[in-house]
Amino acid sequence: MSCVDKALVYAFYDGGMTAFNHLGKSDVSVACFEKCQALTHTVPLETYMETVRRRIVAKIDCYKYEEALELAKYVVDVEEQIQHIRASLPMGKQAISLGQSYSQLGQVYAYMERPEAESYFLPAIDIFTVDTDDYYRTVSYLLHYYIDAEKQRDYEVWAPKYFGGSSKVADQLTYIPNMTDDDKAVQHESYALYVYIKALYLSLI
Repeated sequence: MSCVDKALVYAFYDGGMTAFNHLGKSDVSVACFEKCQALTHTVPLETYMETVRRRIVAKIDCYKYEEALELAKYVVDVEEQIQHIRASLPMGKQAISLGQSYSQLGQVYAYMERPEAESYFLPAIDIFTVDTDDYYRTVSYLLHYYIDAEKQRDYEVWAPKYFGGSSKVADQLTYIPNMTDDDKAVQHESYALYVYIKALYLSLI
């Protein structure tokens, strides 16, 4: 089997891992991931890291937070090693993938209700360009963490960055249905509404 054929097989099992996880067939999803692991030599390292990140999502969906944490730490370790190599080359700023790994590790810590979450969300946000989907996704994770941890002051600092610069409660609510097509391209209005309602319910706003 050629390297191209093996890469296609890898992509097949990678897609199957996600599909079977959504279908609730975690055992088949695990088998697909193990097939991917056996074919890691056929794909770039970045591709395998994306696969591992999808595996972390599956672990979170199954409430296996400790296992998700172990994998998320592994991804961060690899991404930091890659970043160390990039730093010695004329490759510009920190890689988006490093920010994504920080964001995901922060999310796992947030699900576990651990304070380490913030220490990964903030560096991730610093890496992302403002007004990108990665930026808004991670800010939403941070706001959810602040809501669950009842950190009202921190929530109030970051909420305007998520709700179109609006610091007033009424203006934040008005912002959501009036999001432009450009806004919706990087920020899902239903997610924004969920953050708003959750904060309102817990009386943070």
